[in-house]
Amino acid sequence: MIHAEILQYFNDVFIDILNKYGNDTTYSFQLDIIGKKLLGNKFIGVYASDKIPYNIIDKYNICYFIVNTDNSDGIGKHWIAIGKDKNDIYYYDTYGRDKDILSKEFRKNNWLQTNPNIEQSYITKVCGQKCIAWLVTCDKYGIKRVAKYI
Repeated sequence: MIHAEILQYFNDVFIDILNKYGNDTTYSFQLDIIGKKLLGNKFIGVYASDKIPYNIIDKYNICYFIVNTDNSDGIGKHWIAIGKDKNDIYYYDTYGRDKDILSKEFRKNNWLQTNPNIEQSYITKVCGQKCIAWLVTCDKYGIKRVAKYI
């Protein structure tokens, strides 16, 4: 039953985010504001894939952040959510892709993939909104539990 509860909560949060912020492309400054508003100090920011602050991540037992699959010199491609719970770091990709195809920066990490279901069409622009919804759901139910289902 917890599976259905987690999915319902995720969908409710996602719809709430869409209602407040729209269903168009989200930018790093927007995601940073929303993440800090909804997750407080546990949300440590939004980064390009070549600017992930590993030294900061190591200081937290639990933290959340969002990474763009593009490097800092690019225009941005796709948002991925990252959640750390003690020594385990999970990544959530709405396209359900393996980290090895995302970017060279992702390949060198020991991050664990969440449920590899494809949750977004390539023609939609809601990856940022879904990332925030996933992180908020993780904050409520725990990253390891959410990662099984979403």
